[in-house]
Order: sequence, then structure tokens, then C-alpha cells
Amino acid sequence: METIYNIFLFFEKEQCDEVGYVTHQFEGTDQAAGEFLRERMDADLKVAKRLRLSKPFTHGRLVSGQRLGTAHHLFDDIFQVTGARADPLMLVTQVVDGVVRVNYMGGIGPLDMNDASERLGASGVMVDWLSEYTSDGAIDLPRLIHDDYFLAIKTTFNAKLYVSSMKLLLSCIDSLAYVQFGHSRDQPPVFVRWLNAHAELARIGISGEELWEMRNGIVHMTNIHSAKVRSGKVRRISFGVNVPDGGLWSEAESIFYFNFYGLIKVVGNAIGHWLTAHLGDAEWFAMFIGRYDETVSDSRVALSGRLHPTPRQTTA
Repeated sequence: METIYNIFLFFEKEQCDEVGYVTHQFEGTDQAAGEFLRERMDADLKVAKRLRLSKPFTHGRLVSGQRLGTAHHLFDDIFQVTGARADPLMLVTQVVDGVVRVNYMGGIGPLDMNDASERLGASGVMVDWLSEYTSDGAIDLPRLIHDDYFLAIKTTFNAKLYVSSMKLLLSCIDSLAYVQFGHSRDQPPVFVRWLNAHAELARIGISGEELWEMRNGIVHMTNIHSAKVRSGKVRRISFGVNVPDGGLWSEAESIFYFNFYGLIKVVGNAIGHWLTAHLGDAEWFAMFIGRYDETVSDSRVALSGRLHPTPRQTTA
């Protein structure tokens, strides 16, 4: 006989502060135990013992844990209270705003995204970056970021499509800043905060705030005249490919020019500094996975399949 667990994760507004559990003594195969727990799910939910978690978690954090095969550690409080063995058999079910939510069933190990997509009826097959860039248990984040961002940056730069290349580089910084800070309206903007923390922009003669204002003009309007620059609150900067490493001030234009290739190198080094700063930080890596899953890339698009249009609804 062994103790098996029916576990319920109660989510309110995307956060789980409380879990429920019911234990059963069971003898039989793991498959039989799983079927038993599924049959008992509705009845167990009604009588489950509630437990406030010492460390609440978001739904995004749960998904990150599922991707890594470590999600069950988010509710280790249950196993400490009950004195569970090291690898208890369990069925884990999400309860969202009081309603059981089940759209996919898988094992405790790392989530198989291809299997999940197939079972959920996704249109096409998308490369799972986490498995694609994992080898011998190690995840090659520098190669992932290079392939997702710097391949296109270098391709356009080498083709002398400099404005397009700059837009891609600035968008890369936007994306990595989002991965680090998420949606934040705090000041300074996350773009500037990420640069200030990791990039040695002084090497090319500019600041994070100046690059942010250039970004606002270049990305949105394909010019270098953001509102703050026009008002004189921030120095107007631009870029060139033959500019000295330390930059060049044009008195006639009132523009400071920095070296474009120098910025590429500075950002590349900043990425290395950023990743190194979080080596061994499991919580940071789980956050990285959750937010990186939300990004899109040329290397992560649906490879096949068709999109089926939803019939238009009309009212009488």
C-alpha cells in the first residue's frame, strides 16, 4: 500500500495562494492509481483539506515549472505536512475561480509541448525552443538569443540595411528587458533599466535614456525626433558605420553620432553579463522560461498546418 494524492490548485486572478489535497491508500500499478484518482476527482474536491501556501505562485510560474518538470515543488508544503515520501504519486488539477479546469493531461516530468499542441488541436507544429536548445541537461541561452535576434541583426547589417538592422537591435533590447522585468510602468522604462544594469554604453559615448529616446523615434516613426528630444530634454543621437569608437558630435546638426557596430558589441556583452548574473538562479530561470515562451521568433513559427477561420456570427 502507498499513499497517493489528489491535489487541487486554487487560482484566483491568475494566482494560487491556497491548495487542497486528499490522500488515499492504494495498492496497484501507477496507471491504476491514476485512473482511481481521476474517478475520485469531483468527490475529493468537495472534501479536500485546504492549505495556505508559504510561497504563493502565479499561473505563469506553474507553467514554467511544468516545462522544467519541477512544478510539484511549488506545493511541497503539502508533502511536508503529510510526511510524504520523496516521489509520491499524485494527480494535480487546477481550479480556476471555483471551476475545475482540465484541457490536457500529462506526466510529472517536463511538459512535452509537441504532444500538448497535438492533443489541444493546434494548427501546425512549432519548434519548442526549450528542447531545441537543451543538450545534456544544459540550456544554451547565448545560442538561443543569437539565433532569435542576432542572426537577423547581422544579416541586415551586412546587407547594408542599417536602419532595418538598428530597428531589430532595439527590438532585441525591448524583448530582453521584458523578459527581465515583465510589464512595468515604473520609471525609468525597462529598456533603460536593463541597459543601465548590464551595458557599458559609455564606451560609445551615449546613455540608456538617450538610446531609449532614439528608439522611440526610430521604431515608431523612423526618425530620431522623439518628443523629449524635440523639447530639448534629451540629447539627440543617431548612428553611423564609420563613426569613431567614442562617437562624434556634429555641431552643424546638433546630433551626437555613435558607432553602430560598437553598439552591437556593447549589447552582445550586456547579454553575456545579464545571463552570467543569474547563473544557478532557479527562480530566475523559471521566470525566463515563462516570459520567453511569450515572445515570437523567425525560428519559432508553425511549420505546417492550416488556420481555420472562425465562422462569422451574425445577429438577427
